[in-house]
Amino acid sequence: MADGSSWLDAPDLKVYVPSTPAAASATEEELKDKLAVAEAEVAKMQKAAEADEVSIVAMRTPEQRNAEGKRQAIDLNLLDSIAKRPKTASDALQTRVAKARSVCSSAVDKRLRELFQPAFDAYTSDQIGVQELDQRKQAARAQAEAEHSELTQLNAAFATYTAAVSARVAAEEATEKAMAEEDAAEAALETAVRVLLPVAEAGPSDGVKSE
Repeated sequence: MADGSSWLDAPDLKVYVPSTPAAASATEEELKDKLAVAEAEVAKMQKAAEADEVSIVAMRTPEQRNAEGKRQAIDLNLLDSIAKRPKTASDALQTRVAKARSVCSSAVDKRLRELFQPAFDAYTSDQIGVQELDQRKQAARAQAEAEHSELTQLNAAFATYTAAVSARVAAEEATEKAMAEEDAAEAALETAVRVLLPVAEAGPSDGVKSE
């Protein structure tokens, strides 16, 4: 230096500079701004939490979900099977039944002639009229068919089958009606639920939610 002195190294020397009122004021404003932002975020999070707040009142276990899936698969298979079933005996089956009956025709006709002969003789000798002759002929045919065991079994099986088909068709119609009523009831329930819950929460889920 000009007076002959020199600089001394002082790495540990600290200089205190007092803050000015303006700097202190700026720092305080920044803190207030940050606090306001933080409070706004907290309020936003609280509002979102209140909107999403739900309670789980029912849950389905994996076993229950698997069981329901199997039931739905069975229902689909059953409906597919029902859709393929005829509402009356098929033409092919009726043709086979007619052919089976024709196999018995010779034996039945032979027995019919034996049973009807006395009535025919009575008619030719004017002991009975045409009306009674026809009645005896019908009775003789019914007896001849009843005495043929294979034909009797075939007729009984066909009658049982046609009755079962009729019962199944009636049950299908009743099921379709019940399903339509169920769908209508479900739609009414969904409408009632949407009145109380947001649309997003009204759909099906594993958990049943309520506010």
